[in-house]
Amino acid sequence: MEKALPRKRLHQTRNDLSRNDKQLFKLHLKLSYILEWEDWEKIDIITLSRIESTPQTPMTNLKQTVIKLSNRPLTVNETNLLAKEGNFSITLQTTPTEEIIANIEDGIEKLPPDVKEVVCSESARILRKAKPPKSNISRGEKAAIRRMQQSS
Repeated sequence: MEKALPRKRLHQTRNDLSRNDKQLFKLHLKLSYILEWEDWEKIDIITLSRIESTPQTPMTNLKQTVIKLSNRPLTVNETNLLAKEGNFSITLQTTPTEEIIANIEDGIEKLPPDVKEVVCSESARILRKAKPPKSNISRGEKAAIRRMQQSS
């Protein structure tokens, strides 16, 4: 029950935003048909200057953007990780070369021997040069992932 309420509210808020977006777009199209080009340009300049003069508030209070479903307090790393909304990748320390080679060999077993040899040698060459991608999360955030997995 506790998890359903925030999800329901989030769903309703997204629906409201979508409805507002559609209404604004319709209004935008109506105005573009009614107004002369010069008037439209003036409105665009005024709107842009107002947007630029409005101070942008940085996301300094990340605790407001995270919906917490547990009673356990979050660490700074856990809050930062959750604020990324899943836009990160967990990378391996080393390339699993043996597993890749085994899968390639399984996949090419029905090919002619000369093609198999070419595929194997090319795969081996690529794997020798392969480097794992750089992680875009810190060590503390990786530890936060482990802690959150263990506590759930």
